[in-house]
Amino acid sequence: GVVEVRAAAPEFARSHWLEARLLRALGRVAGEQEPSPAAQAALRRAQLRDRGSQRAPPDQNAVVWALCERERVVCVDAAAVWRARCGPLDNALFYDLHHPRACGHLALGEAFAQVIASHVPRTTTRPVPRAPPPRALTPADREPDRLIQAATWWLAQHQELRDERDDAPDPALRDPTAPRTFALSRVRAHLDEAAQLAGGAHDEQSRGDLRRVALLRAAAAAVRGDRARVRQQVQRAGGRASVADIDARWVRRLIEGAL
Repeated sequence: GVVEVRAAAPEFARSHWLEARLLRALGRVAGEQEPSPAAQAALRRAQLRDRGSQRAPPDQNAVVWALCERERVVCVDAAAVWRARCGPLDNALFYDLHHPRACGHLALGEAFAQVIASHVPRTTTRPVPRAPPPRALTPADREPDRLIQAATWWLAQHQELRDERDDAPDPALRDPTAPRTFALSRVRAHLDEAAQLAGGAHDEQSRGDLRRVALLRAAAAAVRGDRARVRQQVQRAGGRASVADIDARWVRRLIEGAL
């Protein structure tokens, strides 16, 4: 459990973040309403080690807020909006730990509406009663979707680990393959489970799931250098033209580079 996660790559942020998530999950099982001190400490260790991040650190946000205040620009704190409804170790508002679900966008939209209304003369505004969002904005999670998203995330972690280790200043950290092997093992496990679930149905959505599984298997084979497997999986997905249907450009590049 926790020890294995931390041991996988103790110098990288994601090991401590995964430890924090695991401790948070254990706390929920025990009935804890808030993250435990151990989970919060693991999250802080992850934040301290988070380099090359796509997230703005607090000091950058402080600069933005200062500029907005100086120039009298109205600013909405999206992070605060999401934190009020979803803690730092919860994922209720996000699909893949990075992109908001419809409910996450809805929360942010409501915050923008409130700020805009507060800066518009009262004579031109009227209160609108809040109604439940349309069904299309609150779809139930599909298990194959969740598994395919998780596999994509682990494949991305494999690539980031590779890049970080190539740049590691300590020669002792450059070569270990255990974390990358672990990441690929998670990719394989999630895709196998998604294929098993989708394979039992014969509707168009399930066929689409199987195509996505085949393309991600092709991408995983590409990072292993197994070109024969890449071609096999691309053929299973419907041929080379199917690669263009992949939303993630980096996954397309992986496959195209191996064909």
